[in-house]
Amino acid sequence: MKVMNAIRAAIEKAEGFLSLGMGVEAWETLEDLPIESKNHPEVLALRVAVLVHEKSWQKTVFLADGVLAAFPALAGVWLDMGRAKAQLGDLDAAKEALRRAFALDEELRLEAVKDDRLAAVW
Repeated sequence: MKVMNAIRAAIEKAEGFLSLGMGVEAWETLEDLPIESKNHPEVLALRVAVLVHEKSWQKTVFLADGVLAAFPALAGVWLDMGRAKAQLGDLDAAKEALRRAFALDEELRLEAVKDDRLAAVW
């Protein structure tokens, strides 16, 4: 229970930093977690989101591949994979990632349609 509280607190703090455009601080917050917490799916998903925010497209794909291999039901990570693939010009892979994201969470369509990083996909 104590570990889950620490994870939840770190995620909320990192999300706060990210919402303020402070990607480095968000990443550092997640880095400060104990080693056993760093592979929690929510922590990993947030790391992928930070990389998207920082426009680190190759790193996003690399991390998202590993995260999705372990946790394929993370719709937000599929969306982030789609963003990264679109930015790298791999539109077929971007479309496939978006299909996977929408199959898991239909509401992500609204977010995706407004996302300039996905403009090439439509």
